[in-house]
Amino acid sequence: MELAKEDVNVLINGRNYEEADQIINKIKLNFPNTAPQKCYCRYCGYGQREALFKKHPNIDIHLLLH
Repeated sequence: MELAKEDVNVLINGRNYEEADQIINKIKLNFPNTAPQKCYCRYCGYGQREALFKKHPNIDIHLLLH
């Protein structure tokens, strides 16, 4: 949430879909100037990570939830 206060666009990556959705909704509600996005990547190797960043080019920071 601290990053969203600074209008940072984050990519929430989590194994728990519901938890990731809740976090995204909370960020959007409290910080409407941000554009948080989510993805679900359980095991992310180098190639998967690069593909993820290409798919989400406007993301400032990638956060991983476990």
